[in-house]
Amino acid sequence: MDNDDIVQIQDVAAARASVLKSRHKVLAAAVIIPVLAALLVFLLVHYFTSLGSAASLALAAAFMFLGVPVFIHWLRHYQSILGQLDALDRRVSGGETVYGSQVAFHSYR
Repeated sequence: MDNDDIVQIQDVAAARASVLKSRHKVLAAAVIIPVLAALLVFLLVHYFTSLGSAASLALAAAFMFLGVPVFIHWLRHYQSILGQLDALDRRVSGGETVYGSQVAFHSYR
């Protein structure tokens, strides 16, 4: 093994910053997209069918609630990855020699 493969604290910090940036974008999209889809469904159903406002709101709410499991999935995914990064940080901070080729991250199970 080469010394270039040894994980340093700076490497963990850079990985954490990248994961947090991705997490922010993905969770924002998981909130915004269902809201926009619900608005679009409300407008389409309200103006192009004879169902009325109550049915339009009910269908829009259904589209909003379809986004909840997606948001929960991504939230749990990133919590798992950040937890694994914390464990790696503890190992590296504790003085253990950790090789990058031996590090793998897995989503929640």
